[in-house]
Amino acid sequence: MRLASGDDVLADRALSVLIAADVPEAMSLLAWHLSDRPRALAATVVSEAGGRIRYVRPLACDPALLEAVRARLVSDGVGEEESVYLLGVLAHWGPKAGSAIPELLAVLPRFPRRVPEVLASVVAGVEEYREAVVDALEAAVGRPEGGEAAAAALRRLA
Repeated sequence: MRLASGDDVLADRALSVLIAADVPEAMSLLAWHLSDRPRALAATVVSEAGGRIRYVRPLACDPALLEAVRARLVSDGVGEEESVYLLGVLAHWGPKAGSAIPELLAVLPRFPRRVPEVLASVVAGVEEYREAVVDALEAAVGRPEGGEAAAAALRRLA
């Protein structure tokens, strides 16, 4: 644990091992400096070729990690690969990650193929955002990129 709490590449690697081993304390360590933990973040999901997530490790919805994921998701430096991991974690948490809906709506234009599915997963049971999510997905349906994903998410919500 001590090694994983450092602030270098070695700490990132150590934390990725703790996450792979499902050590509960690893989530709070991941929340610290999430942007500096690319290997550890990648260890939260198992993905296939093409970036499709096969499954997300059984991560408890840790409030500190949820806040860190929300903040990181809307950061300028987040690319496609990192977004897969962040979105995978939110989708895994489902409605428990409902507080991330504003951030998901904000990044829908940046990641139009991945965010709709996550929105459908997260908004289930979170009625206060349902109308805004449906409106955003309906607007995205007509776009060439991500339109099919938005339509599928709308069908899932219906």
